[in-house]
Amino acid sequence: MTLRLRLVLTLVLLAAGGLLVLGGVTYATQRDFQEERVDDQTRAAEPALSRQLDDVGALVPGAGPGRGRPGPDPDR
Repeated sequence: MTLRLRLVLTLVLLAAGGLLVLGGVTYATQRDFQEERVDDQTRAAEPALSRQLDDVGALVPGAGPGRGRPGPDPDR
C-alpha cells in the first residue's frame, strides 16, 4: 500500500468520524431544543385552556382553589 493511499484513507476515515460526531451532537442539540419548545408552548397554552374549561363548566382536578367549576349535579 502506497503512502499516498494510506494518507487518503486516513483522511477519509477522520472526516467520516468527524461527520458522525457532528451529526450526533446536532441531533442531540436539536432534540433538546424541540422538546423545550414544545414544553414552553404547552405551558403557554395552559391559561387559555383553563379559561375554556371554566367556560364550559368543567372541573379540572388539581387546578387549585377557585379554578374550575363543578359541572351539573347528575342526581338532579
